[in-house]
Amino acid sequence: MLIKQYIDEIQRLKHCNEIERKIYIRGTEKGALLIFNELKNCGINISGFVDVLLSEKNRSILGFKTQSMDQLYKQPIESYYIVCSQQNIHTYFAVREDLETHGLKEKKDFYNFGNLGFSFQRQEDNAIICAPYLTIEKNKKALHDRNCEMLYSYYYGRVKPFLPKLKTDFSKEKVFFSKINIVPNLSCTLRCKYCCAGCQYSSHKVFDVERSVSDFDKLLSVSKILCAGILGGELFLHKNIKELFKLFAKMKNINNCESVEVFTNAQVLPSDDVLEAFNEIDLPKFFMISNYKGLNDANSEFLERLEKNNIGYEVFPPSDIHLWNHPGELKKRNFEKINYTNDELNDIKYKCCEFFGGWTILEGRLYPCGFNAYVLYPKLKDYVDIRHCPQNELEDSLYKFIYEKESYDLCAYCRGTYFANEKIPIAEQL
Repeated sequence: MLIKQYIDEIQRLKHCNEIERKIYIRGTEKGALLIFNELKNCGINISGFVDVLLSEKNRSILGFKTQSMDQLYKQPIESYYIVCSQQNIHTYFAVREDLETHGLKEKKDFYNFGNLGFSFQRQEDNAIICAPYLTIEKNKKALHDRNCEMLYSYYYGRVKPFLPKLKTDFSKEKVFFSKINIVPNLSCTLRCKYCCAGCQYSSHKVFDVERSVSDFDKLLSVSKILCAGILGGELFLHKNIKELFKLFAKMKNINNCESVEVFTNAQVLPSDDVLEAFNEIDLPKFFMISNYKGLNDANSEFLERLEKNNIGYEVFPPSDIHLWNHPGELKKRNFEKINYTNDELNDIKYKCCEFFGGWTILEGRLYPCGFNAYVLYPKLKDYVDIRHCPQNELEDSLYKFIYEKESYDLCAYCRGTYFANEKIPIAEQL
């Protein structure tokens, strides 16, 4: 573990545990999770997370109720604070000044682990990163709680501008998803070297839209979903996409879905009648447009057409983000599995971010993640066969698949989507 190099600080934290001085992590974002789990692996007990401002998003993290700094400033000498700034050193200077203003002294009452999270790098394909666990225990309740955390993260991070208020208390649902990807085609206008879906290897398959929507409607009959993602490949290469939107709008169980996201690289201009069909879907909906510098700069006409049809959109990623998570070079490895041990493979389910937000439906089969599933799905055996599963067995089949299965064969091909995973150039073309 990278944090083990901080020998003196680890000893100081262990001493805090011995004298029952509470240790809090100041921060609630990715860096805080990284530090928490690294310290846990070093045998350090953490009392919780604190932040300057609290919101619904960070009200609970890994089973801890998040507290405000104002609450703890009243008794600063009784607590010790770990600061983890994932931004830059200037952010830490501001945090340090705030802590010192309230009588705390660096190293005596608080310590900065800095930008440690970005030091975690994925190793070669035949090794596994010593990455932090994002669940405390390997059980159904821990997975359920982590699922809720990821759902709210997705809501606040992407959906909230288009869906101001949630209809469903997902924490009380047996089967729920932050996002389900519905994939009607695998064709794309680009050939990205590191396409996480594997479209650069696919044979440009096109699926029947009526069956695609029917499969999703059946899934909705026994589950609740925050966001349905409709994507390809490049979605607007599908000749029957207008029909897909119309069928989607008429689903029996559409009210079990809270919002709809269409993902596109904006290189294929949809006609007005296609967008009118999309507008028939009576749910909060929006377009997520990939921002690939130099590849789709000239998409102003696309945006104008969305605005003309009163369709909300977001361009992502921001222009200052030029990297992707590395999905692994399947072709280079001849589409063979990575040489993980069984323990390593089982751990991936509890580490990986995409597991809770990347569920994907391909030809009536629900896979736990979209990373590389598009190209690998013909050879995968771990999925829920929505199309052929009896209706009265579907809910239990989903529940067992999500919360009781130890690992998935798809993970054996993947480098993982952990926080601070190895990064590669965005949309680099073959």
